[in-house]
Amino acid sequence: MVAHSAAVDGPKTKRHKAGGWSQTRFQRHIDQFRAQHAKEVVEVLTHTVRNEQIRWIIIGGDQVIAPLLKEHMPKDIAERVIDVVAMDIRAPERLVLDRAFELIQKHDMETDRERVSALVDAYRSGGLATLGFDNVTRALELGQVDELVITAQPNAVGAAGQAATDAPPAERSAAERAADDLVAKAGLSSASVRFIEDASLLEPFGGVGAFLRFKL
Repeated sequence: MVAHSAAVDGPKTKRHKAGGWSQTRFQRHIDQFRAQHAKEVVEVLTHTVRNEQIRWIIIGGDQVIAPLLKEHMPKDIAERVIDVVAMDIRAPERLVLDRAFELIQKHDMETDRERVSALVDAYRSGGLATLGFDNVTRALELGQVDELVITAQPNAVGAAGQAATDAPPAERSAAERAADDLVAKAGLSSASVRFIEDASLLEPFGGVGAFLRFKL
């Protein structure tokens, strides 16, 4: 996982202890500062997410800033938020990254199951989908594939996936080469690629399937 950071500094704020009109007026300024800071953070976030095509967003913060951030997000950015977690601003970067990785893995597992289920349902109903190494290879060669759905464990791919017993350990197995070939073919036809971490989800279908652009 590649990580980098960007700081957006705003004025330090805290509650004012004076009462009455003075406190109300002071608190109004604090709320304005927080709203402006949230807006600036979202502007930096939006620029980064769009430029680097970031798929998921996790918001870490307290119950004050998190709703403000979501309020200022454009629709396409808000749709990528997969979780909001309580996180102290002073939390070590390693802790933040570990927590983010854990949440992304959990989210990926859930969406992987949904995606494979949709793929299988589409195939069985005669829709725009196909399953199995040979069928997917043929569809890729014909430019039919819109999204290649493949196991993240290349040794589980296809009938071609039996590793040669006499191959030196350092060499890639037949299955790994077959998986590489499918991904390369997807790139040539501008098909997207989705890797499924849980190999058992695609195991009955040779580790690979595809959503199609059209049927012949």
